[in-house]
Amino acid sequence: MKRWTKVLAWVAGVLVCLVAAAWVFLFSPLEATGPCGRCGVADTGDVEVAADGTTGLIVYTGARVVPEAYAPITELIGEAGFPVFIPRLTLNFAVFDAQAADSVIREHPEIERWVIAGHSLGGVMAARYAADHAEIDGLVFWASYPDGSIDLSESGLVVSSIYGSRDTLSTPDEVLASKGRLPEGTMFVVVDGGNHAQFGRYGEQRGDQPATIPPEAQWSQVAEATIAVLEAVAGGGS
Repeated sequence: MKRWTKVLAWVAGVLVCLVAAAWVFLFSPLEATGPCGRCGVADTGDVEVAADGTTGLIVYTGARVVPEAYAPITELIGEAGFPVFIPRLTLNFAVFDAQAADSVIREHPEIERWVIAGHSLGGVMAARYAADHAEIDGLVFWASYPDGSIDLSESGLVVSSIYGSRDTLSTPDEVLASKGRLPEGTMFVVVDGGNHAQFGRYGEQRGDQPATIPPEAQWSQVAEATIAVLEAVAGGGS
């Protein structure tokens, strides 16, 4: 009996170790590797980049990535006159906080038009949110695409899909395969030499290819393409 007790205790110990390792791997955050210069942190913990414009951008982060990691892109967008709001998601996973944009919109009545963007898994959830909320006028995918259950082809949204040519987590083929489920005028913007991780500033990401352009070059191109959507929405056009 003592032998079986020891075996069960050993098995339980192994299971605890496996669960702990899985938790660390799946839920440990990917931290920002640089400062958040113009970013402010709201009482809710959300990250904000202030600007005077009345067309705002909400960004859903990629899985495990903290909001501050997107400062290089969002600060460029703020400099162009568009306020940016990055909700701090539960465990840094958009799937656990799919309606996070609700509170942002509610707390900022001064914003007249809204665009929602998302990186990787955040883009999948941003698309779902845009599909269900008429107050969203524009949608931007950063290395992402809508899941198979979402068809936005008749949504009337202003949409841009921005992707890196060297991304092996959201591959160019996967991104372009979503074209039929997006509005006819969707802008597909390839960042030549860009990869998955350089949509933020949080270091390398497992399974991704190295980029062949500097991070600053990728951030600038992503910001420029995102601003184009914000400008179209602000002008009421497509």
